[in-house]
Amino acid sequence: MINVLNAASLPLPEIISTPLGFTLTMRKDPFTEEYLQELGLNKRQVAAISFLRVHGTITNSQYQELKRRRRKDRGERFKRPCQEAHR
Repeated sequence: MINVLNAASLPLPEIISTPLGFTLTMRKDPFTEEYLQELGLNKRQVAAISFLRVHGTITNSQYQELKRRRRKDRGERFKRPCQEAHR
């Protein structure tokens, strides 16, 4: 298990011996959205990593679709305030 976690660059579990056995504590995935943004990744890259974590792979066409969705969302957010300003 430790070799697999190391290979995936995940934190090692905390193993504590108790009188009745042992306690194994697994930490959460360190690659949170906030951490990825701290690394300097843009929102598209963060979305691609989130997609990878769920699906395991991403094709170029899937990545392009993520980019299109983000562009469309950005356009909608810009359109609404402009439309309201012209009323």
